[in-house]
Amino acid sequence: NLKFDNVNVLSADSSVGGDSETSAGVIVAGSGNSTYLIENCHVYNSSVTSGNPQDTYGGYAGGLVGRAIKGMTLRNCSIINTVVCAKTQSAGGIVGVFSNGTIDSVLSSGNKIMSATNSGGVVGSMGPNAEVINCVSENNICEVSSVSAGGVVGANAWLSSSTGNLPQLVNVLSKGNTVKCTNSQSIQYLGLIVGSRGANDAN
Repeated sequence: NLKFDNVNVLSADSSVGGDSETSAGVIVAGSGNSTYLIENCHVYNSSVTSGNPQDTYGGYAGGLVGRAIKGMTLRNCSIINTVVCAKTQSAGGIVGVFSNGTIDSVLSSGNKIMSATNSGGVVGSMGPNAEVINCVSENNICEVSSVSAGGVVGANAWLSSSTGNLPQLVNVLSKGNTVKCTNSQSIQYLGLIVGSRGANDAN
């Protein structure tokens, strides 16, 4: 078991993790095309911030991983009483933006998760060939300045039949979460499980 307590992560460098987008996470900032297994990792009383207001693209933040787009598995992990903030893009309690991988048996509890566009208790933005199974999101505040926030997933984004299988949520629990948008003039999609579905998602 690997435990992190009172850790502060700040990334405003677009080259972090070898990706073209700014990303931040306690374990991994941006995974790019690498394959990882992250297991039995736990974060407490910490903060993760990615991006700055001058960024035009990027700013992914996750309690454990900022950006994971290919081949990552996270299992038996947790993030508790932590602040996760993405200044320009997606923020998630566990992962900021996630595709082509599996998140299994994780807990996100008592966190404040803030982003410009997509905020979720477990994943900020979830893409093709991704699955979240056997997970709990509880007593989190998921907040956006525009677009979408969800108790488990902020948005199912950039989906189409040509990009692979649609993301899957299996046996997930959302309880005691608050989802909100701070800008009453913006487009808002708020949900206790998923904030919004991608425009090309299946019916």
